[in-house]
Amino acid sequence: TLLKEWAKNGQLNMPVVMMSGHASIDTAVEATKIGALDFLEKPIALQKLLSTVDRALKHGEMQMAAGLSFDKLGNSPVIQEFKQQLEPAVKKSGPVLLSGETGSPFEIVARYFHKSGTPWVGLSRVELIADAPLELLQKASGGTLYLGDAAQYSKNIQNGIAFLLEKADRYNVRVIASCGFKRGESADDVVAGRLAELLKERINVPSLRSQPDDIVFLINRIMTDLAESQKIQPVKFSDSALVVLRQYDWPGNYDQLAETVKNIMLESDGK
Repeated sequence: TLLKEWAKNGQLNMPVVMMSGHASIDTAVEATKIGALDFLEKPIALQKLLSTVDRALKHGEMQMAAGLSFDKLGNSPVIQEFKQQLEPAVKKSGPVLLSGETGSPFEIVARYFHKSGTPWVGLSRVELIADAPLELLQKASGGTLYLGDAAQYSKNIQNGIAFLLEKADRYNVRVIASCGFKRGESADDVVAGRLAELLKERINVPSLRSQPDDIVFLINRIMTDLAESQKIQPVKFSDSALVVLRQYDWPGNYDQLAETVKNIMLESDGK
């Protein structure tokens, strides 16, 4: 029951090993389908217990190394279909432009392209794209370089991105950029010229209003992340509050939802 609750609310973010003295094969299969890493039946031999815990710890380390995971976006049909659309692009090695409405979870999606055990490099300062492009590529050698929202950058910075893209193969770096646009626009409206030619692989990220069934999941996931990373006390949302949040059309998308949840947690004092 607890495992189901964690999975439903987006709180199953650690390896879980189930154990029971009254287990059946059906129970074990159900638990692993829900998300348990393993299921042990008592009495448990010490060596079996130690090896299982060791595997769970290594699994947890791999999850942490991978950073933000794709399952943070929800599990509705819209997101499942989006994940299937991503699979062919993930298997390639060329640069990718993630496009979508402003506030879309571009970095979460970008990390889906990142291979575990290789460098992941973001930008500490946007100016580095123009001032030290080769330094960025060296740092990301063999891994992924995430450049953020290219649509917001000056012409000079966009020229720097074009230079990076031309040199990326030499350093075996996969470059991921994003492009946020207003409703009614498209990536072509805000990214043009040489940059558009180099970023031919385009992937459109779904808007938050297209996945209302994920709102409750996302709220709980965001609360869990904030409780862990910033030690902010989670709160209880009433059913009527959740209905309001589900029905809202979120013009600021995922970023607006995350900011809203954070503000509510800060202002409600754990109530």
